[in-house]
Amino acid sequence: MTIEHLHTYLVYPNKGIDPPRPIGGTDVPLEGEVFDLLQDVYAKSERECAIDIAFDRADDGTARNDCRTLLLAYARAPSVDTGLSLATRLGSFSTRRSALGLLFLATGMIGQQRKIVIARFAAHSGILADENREALSVQFVERVFLKSVGSYKAVLYQDTVNDQGYWTGKAVDKQINSGEAEVSRYWITEWDCQEFRVWRGIMGNKETQYVTTQRTLDTERHSRSAACRH
Repeated sequence: MTIEHLHTYLVYPNKGIDPPRPIGGTDVPLEGEVFDLLQDVYAKSERECAIDIAFDRADDGTARNDCRTLLLAYARAPSVDTGLSLATRLGSFSTRRSALGLLFLATGMIGQQRKIVIARFAAHSGILADENREALSVQFVERVFLKSVGSYKAVLYQDTVNDQGYWTGKAVDKQINSGEAEVSRYWITEWDCQEFRVWRGIMGNKETQYVTTQRTLDTERHSRSAACRH
C-alpha cells in the first residue's frame, strides 16, 4: 500500500477573485520527510475517512459530474498536469475563510484498482514572500507543510479505472474535529459536488440508512441548536 505518485499544489482562495491567482504544482519525490508523512496519511485513510460521500449526478439525471470527470482523468494518467485541474477547481471554491492551502494528490495501485487520496493542509500566508511564482519547489513545500502536518481534510477514492468508476468515496475533516454533519461545505458539497451518505450500522448488521443532502444535515444541526436553547 505504497504511494506510487505524489503531487502537490499551492491553492489560493480564488472564489470571487478576478482574475484568479495562478496555482502552481510539483512532483514530490517518493522519499524524505514530506513523503513519509503523506505515506502515513495514505496508509491510514481507510480508517480515518469514515464519512461516506457520493458524486451528484447531472440535473437531468444523467451519469455526469464535472469534478468526477477531472478525478477520472487523474486516475487514468496521474501527473502534475492532470491534477492541476482538481487543484484549480478547489481554488475556485475556496474563500478567504478557508485561506491558503497545500493540496496533495497521492495514488497507487491495489490489485486492479487505483487508490487516490486527496488531502488539503493549511498554509500560513506569511510564507508567500518566499514563493517562486514560476515554480513550486519541494523545499518550499517542506517549509509550509511541516508547520501544519496534524491538521488536514482528506477524501479517499478506490475503484477500477473505467467509465463506471469513482462515483463514491470517503471523507474526513481533521481541521474542525468534526462529526459526519460538520465536514466543511466547500470541501465536499461545492468543490466536489457530492452528497453526504452517512452510514449507520443497525444492530450490528450492514443494513444502511442514508442522509443524502447537505440541506438535511443543516436542518438537523439547526434543530439540535434550537433544542439546546430551550
